[in-house]
Amino acid sequence: MAPKGPWGLSLGAYEDMLEGQAFSAAQKFQSLTTDTMRQCFERQAEFAMTRWKEDLELVAAITECRDPKDAASTMQDFYARMVDAYRDHFSAQSDLLQTCFTEGLSAAEELRETATDITRAAAETASSAANDAGKPKAA
Repeated sequence: MAPKGPWGLSLGAYEDMLEGQAFSAAQKFQSLTTDTMRQCFERQAEFAMTRWKEDLELVAAITECRDPKDAASTMQDFYARMVDAYRDHFSAQSDLLQTCFTEGLSAAEELRETATDITRAAAETASSAANDAGKPKAA
């Protein structure tokens, strides 16, 4: 009969638990990463389309300017808005990636804690089995 640990499981069952937890954590991290990358790409595409539209609007606005001062002012306003847009976009993308990394680290920490508990229980089972193996069997 296989030795039973503190949770009443055999050593093989602890191994199965650890493999299951590792697989679950890997799936969670993969899903989190995939979702985050999808959001980043969607935001990037939306940002690029917005920038393209604003670039075309700038061309239209410049062609309507009759005074060089108006053209310079239009360009200055455009570049100020563009810098703000790039800063905001970069900040939003960074926040999204930071959240992904933080949640990924949290999933890894959960896995580590689970693995520690399972390993501790398996070690107790193995120790108990070793102690039992050294005892004479009752006739």
